[in-house]
Amino acid sequence: MKKGVIFGIVVVGVACVVGFVAQSKSGAGAFGGSAFAGVEDSCHTCFSLKDAQTQAVAKKGDNHFFAKEDGVRVFDSEGKNAIGSTIKGFGGEEVRQMGEYVVLKVKGYKKEGDSQVLYGDLEFMRPAITFTSGGVDSDTLEVALLKQDVLQDSSALWSENEFVYYDNCSMCHAAHAPSEHTIQEWEGIYGTMRAFAMPTEANDKLIWEYLQAHAKGSFAVEE
Repeated sequence: MKKGVIFGIVVVGVACVVGFVAQSKSGAGAFGGSAFAGVEDSCHTCFSLKDAQTQAVAKKGDNHFFAKEDGVRVFDSEGKNAIGSTIKGFGGEEVRQMGEYVVLKVKGYKKEGDSQVLYGDLEFMRPAITFTSGGVDSDTLEVALLKQDVLQDSSALWSENEFVYYDNCSMCHAAHAPSEHTIQEWEGIYGTMRAFAMPTEANDKLIWEYLQAHAKGSFAVEE
């Protein structure tokens, strides 16, 4: 009797293993869909799957450059005079290089009546370039940045912010993609959820920086 029970258990176990292998090869899980269906949305420690997908979308062509951090100096298109500063992740398409500078064609949002700021989002919530000399009269212009202050891989630029966001904001539920809401909407949503996630001060800064840049209508969404 005992041998029969053991044999039955072994048979069932083998059948399960064979079925799982077959389903994994075909890309279907035990309940249909992908073998990993629901995994990345149900566990914040499984961020690497989401990370690979979102970063793949974030890359632009080789002719785009982005400011490495907040406060990067912005110069006129000839590289002669400093005219203001920009924020982390803002940048544009390379026009030319000259010595220690790269000249970029940048596009933002110009707010009527405000000539001192080129904004990075449709709601005029996030200043992208703040001018200390001259001003802006168009939403598109050419500026020069020091080569040492820019990089071309925007996914690497945002990788830490992205990880911290999903790691902190997926513990209780699947995290929302930043592009689902505008900056103004995120102010309310994240302002409320911060109390539950309780990020450290450093992580709070990284999360809010990431949400502003990648919110609906903001400058990093189409990177």
